[in-house]
Amino acid sequence: MKSYVCLFQSKEPLVHKLHQKQEELFRDFLSCFGKQEHLIAKGPKELQQLNLNQDGGLILPKEKVFCGNAVKEIIKIGHRSTFVQSFYEQASSAYILCARYLQQKLPLYNPVLRAISSLDPDIQGHSVSCQLMKSLKELIPVALTSDEKDLYDREVQAFHVDVSLPPQNETSIDQWWAGVMVKYPTLGAVVRGVLSIFHGPQVESSFNIMGNIMDAKSSRMNVETFDAIQTVKYSLRATGATAVKHFSRKPGTTVCAKLCSSMKGAAGQYKRKLAAKTAEREAKQKRLQLQKIQGNKHQAKVQADKAVTASRLKFVARQKRKARIENLDELARKRLKQ
Repeated sequence: MKSYVCLFQSKEPLVHKLHQKQEELFRDFLSCFGKQEHLIAKGPKELQQLNLNQDGGLILPKEKVFCGNAVKEIIKIGHRSTFVQSFYEQASSAYILCARYLQQKLPLYNPVLRAISSLDPDIQGHSVSCQLMKSLKELIPVALTSDEKDLYDREVQAFHVDVSLPPQNETSIDQWWAGVMVKYPTLGAVVRGVLSIFHGPQVESSFNIMGNIMDAKSSRMNVETFDAIQTVKYSLRATGATAVKHFSRKPGTTVCAKLCSSMKGAAGQYKRKLAAKTAEREAKQKRLQLQKIQGNKHQAKVQADKAVTASRLKFVARQKRKARIENLDELARKRLKQ
């Protein structure tokens, strides 16, 4: 389980391996307490429909389940005790419960993941992978127009008989496909969309970057501003250049008109947002029947909180009264039937 999690925390795109790896994970886990001869020949669809009951013939005897060598050494001392028998029963039950949970949660026979697995260069040239790759145009319809779908099928067929493509070796999947997309642009449009599917640790790293942007003086920064700053930081990190070097211009070149327009309109846009927030707050105060008080922001916030609490209590009281009336009506109908 740990190796599965660590694999998909890498920065390299590995979404094409997800279908295969989760099948391997589930089969390896079942081998800890199941009979191997019942597992080795089963595909993902059969694994998802597998009967995991004790009487299904799949489960090993309780004494044969995997518990580790350290546990076995301890069990040898008191192998006849009731404690050992109880441990075996609990271990077997725990294995079955975990397997059922994985069976329910893992998309072992997901059509999208099966189709995405066809992007693996190692299975190029097979009729099954060709048909799976063709199905991507329907599973990810936004990547192509209706006129491009026929061209996509032709490019997929040509790709699977192309003997001039380089081996992947140690190259990452996105770098390998970057060279192939030049030759097959329509196929590349779908592949580009698939390989952009997120599965890595970038969310956690974005919180680390957030610490460099948000501080005591900018704690009320809105999401749009933070998103813009973070995008610039990611771009600078990708190019490996400083802001001065990246945005420098040669003497005599004209200033970007769009940038100047955005800078001039930024203050006005910010003021309009503040005015909209103020109007929204005043509408809320009017709806809650609040009197505009003279005082600081803390006093206004306390009064608003009290009004919200009072409004919530009134709503709860109305709901309780409605429920009591419905119960009385139901009781009256039952008595009339009697």
